[in-house]
Amino acid sequence: MSSKERALWILGLRQRDKFRKKQLHQVAKRLETLLERHSLEKNVTVEELIGPTKLAVQLLKTSLKGPAINNDFVKIDSTVPHEVRQWLMSTFTPQKISARSVGESRRKGLKGIVAGISAAIRMEKLSVSKNEMAGLTDDIKRQLGNISSWNFDIFEFSRISSNRPLLYVLYQSLASFDLLADFRIKEPVLMNFAARIEDLYLTNKNPYHNDIHAADVTQALFSMIDLNGAQVWLDNVELFAALFAAAIHDVSHSGTTNNFHVMTKSNLANLYNDRSVLENFHLTTGFGVCAKEESNILAGLNDKQFFNFRKIVIDMVLATDMVFHNEHLIYFSDVKNSPSLADTTTVLGFMLHSADISHSLRPWKHHEKMVEDLFEEFFRQGDKEAAAGFTISPLCDRATLQIPNSQISFNKYIIEPTFTALTDFFKAANDCLFDVDGILEDPHNSQADAPDLAAQRKIFKNKAVRFEKTWKGHLKKNLQNWEKAAKK
Repeated sequence: MSSKERALWILGLRQRDKFRKKQLHQVAKRLETLLERHSLEKNVTVEELIGPTKLAVQLLKTSLKGPAINNDFVKIDSTVPHEVRQWLMSTFTPQKISARSVGESRRKGLKGIVAGISAAIRMEKLSVSKNEMAGLTDDIKRQLGNISSWNFDIFEFSRISSNRPLLYVLYQSLASFDLLADFRIKEPVLMNFAARIEDLYLTNKNPYHNDIHAADVTQALFSMIDLNGAQVWLDNVELFAALFAAAIHDVSHSGTTNNFHVMTKSNLANLYNDRSVLENFHLTTGFGVCAKEESNILAGLNDKQFFNFRKIVIDMVLATDMVFHNEHLIYFSDVKNSPSLADTTTVLGFMLHSADISHSLRPWKHHEKMVEDLFEEFFRQGDKEAAAGFTISPLCDRATLQIPNSQISFNKYIIEPTFTALTDFFKAANDCLFDVDGILEDPHNSQADAPDLAAQRKIFKNKAVRFEKTWKGHLKKNLQNWEKAAKK
């Protein structure tokens, strides 16, 4: 290990320890509150103590270990082709410990939201608005009426929307949560913004990182939020920031990877110091569109809202850099059993990262087309690398790659663990948020709310179960199709 590598490793240790200390502090405060209630002879159940105590023990254990950056990948079995293994290792784990830590800027957790929201407001946010743009065709209206569906066909929607999928998906997503009215976003301004962003996605004529991908990810994130009741614990600034981040997360994508930019010493790599090169560029480009008055959909935010919004968007888009994947999974393994301790922005970042790779959990026709487009983009990069005399990056050699094998490994080692962790978190969060007894401890709520809250808890539990069943069903079928293809 060189002195530079050792310095980076030590920096990573310090950042990890700082992150763990913040988590431990939150757990300690929670336990302190419970003990204080107990000393005042207020009922504290064993169940209330178990979650924070288990998390504290887990954090203490992991604090004694070295960085767990590659733990998940040690378990990759020997049947995985070398090129695929190399890609998994290089893409989803950092080669150097990043200067950014998942939870480095902690904000409010879900517990603060539960304590501060009244039952009446909670009930109001559970229903999605039917607001829609004027002048839509019947086909577009019909498709947008299913915008919450995990089976939404983005390719068909692109066709019927005259190749403007992002414009309409973003509009309907914002309108569905009444965000246009809340932030005084004028329809012409939103149309200008969405059209400009969509045009920028088409600049480099990428097979995959284009407006269809952006619309697909935005719709996937909206679906996750609605089907799992996340709008209950997200305030309106967070909802707006989440959908904005999804829309811009790959804008003006070069069609090549971060590693390609670093390897070729591109202007963007130089500008962003080799760190999350594309993600930083997407953020700069997306916010740049808002610099013009005619497309500034952020004009209705006050200063406090704007800086909070901007911070959330930055954190979310940076979280789509695949090198942070393992770090996020470690974080969620820490907090999934105690969702009230989770940091909202970190959760949103993981949700966007998950939406970004979610086509593996869509119907086969949808998934197969996405994979075809993605690998054509990879192969084009490989062609450039070969022409320049570089070593061709993993999964980018059109002459040697077996796509089915790559997808089997990707789904097994990346997709399934990601969505299992996310689904487990949603379940635990809903149990926490719809804890009728706990909610009624708030003096602003009344016993009359209990039946409605219990009913809503059941509704969202059923929706979450359907969401899990749907994505697991698609994943199983898609894996079977890839396994059949691999045998040919």
